[in-house]
Amino acid sequence: MLNSNSSKRKVLVTIISVALVSSMAVSARAAQEINVFVTASPSSDALKAMGPGFTAKTGIKVNYVTVPTGDIITKLLLACQTKSSTNDVVQFDSQHVTALASAGCLDEVGLRAVASAEYQDARIPAQLKAYGTYQGKRLGIPLSTEPYILWYRKDIYAKLGLKVPKTWTQYASNAKKCHDAGYYGSAIPYGAAAAAYRIGAMIHNYGGAFFDKNTYEPTFNSAKSTAAIKMAMDLVYTTPASVISGGGLVAVQAMQELDVCQMLNATGWYSTLGDAKQSPKVYDKLALADAPHMNGSKETFLFGWLIGINQYSEQKTNAWKFLEYSLGKTNVEAFLKAGAPPTGRVLFSTSQKAVLAKVAPYTAVMDSANKNAIPLYRVPEITEIMDVVNRGLNAMATKQISFDAGIAKLNADVKAIFVKSGKLKG
Repeated sequence: MLNSNSSKRKVLVTIISVALVSSMAVSARAAQEINVFVTASPSSDALKAMGPGFTAKTGIKVNYVTVPTGDIITKLLLACQTKSSTNDVVQFDSQHVTALASAGCLDEVGLRAVASAEYQDARIPAQLKAYGTYQGKRLGIPLSTEPYILWYRKDIYAKLGLKVPKTWTQYASNAKKCHDAGYYGSAIPYGAAAAAYRIGAMIHNYGGAFFDKNTYEPTFNSAKSTAAIKMAMDLVYTTPASVISGGGLVAVQAMQELDVCQMLNATGWYSTLGDAKQSPKVYDKLALADAPHMNGSKETFLFGWLIGINQYSEQKTNAWKFLEYSLGKTNVEAFLKAGAPPTGRVLFSTSQKAVLAKVAPYTAVMDSANKNAIPLYRVPEITEIMDVVNRGLNAMATKQISFDAGIAKLNADVKAIFVKSGKLKG
């Protein structure tokens, strides 16, 4: 009996020893690897290009997990709910900030940025810091800065004698003249997953808003918001059919392939539209300018990718090392040369400015837009709100509902969301 117990103890000790060794081996491997969660974009392509140099310098292997843009928030929230440590570095969008912050998914990366001499946080403009901040905590740093601006065809404008529009009334006049001359006058997306973004920016260009930020009462029926939506709907007839049902990428494709005079879209598309191989028909015919405005308002939505660190990562230090390496002062030029849109960092060196001028000659327009740009509404209900507004505006653009009925439905649908969350009474 004693021999039997002794044998059992030896087996148990052996099992525990093997388990400990295996655990230590896994920890050792994990300490030399990080997982970077990204979605397909020029910014993530540039991050991937930075990986080999980072590994050579630190010995830390970088694995990339690429997901469709539409799956970002679902996958990140699911991982957060299970307190998964699989992802270390995470790419996300402005509209995801509130949901991820409310669920406690993100490390306060701003504290690391401020403390880093390599990152040089003082060179990140205040508006861009605010873009990644929720309730006083900076949970994301800019991976790209992509405000909506005006894109136009220089050759068509010159042929028709058009001037760069300062107001939406002038934009509409240009659109009509282009249309009458046999061109497409505009390419603002009206798709059921896209309309709220560009038309939402137009609403702010007019000085309007989706809802009152203090009372949460929907304001689609206000004079300024209604005028902006009316302008957007009046431009449908000048728009390619694909763009009426599509999103930002479809608008870019229309600009590449069709004779489209102008559009409102993000600066980040320059790496596609300004590239001779990707856009041979138009790469040298496009110009960019400030978005049109009305009523003295210069507000627009600020878009661009954010990047941060998973709250449940066991590799937060190494995750920050990767961000510091990729986005810090030393590799500014390498990151831009890898095809990344500008992060919005203020550059001082002559060589850095030269690279920026080559890969992003629109920087002056971008900086101008950034001064008046605001993040997408930071309320927990924003994903649901954007969904109903997207579908509502699309229904108006495709004549599934009348203009007046569409405005009333937008107000009713957004109010119902705030009633459900308790911000408004039914």
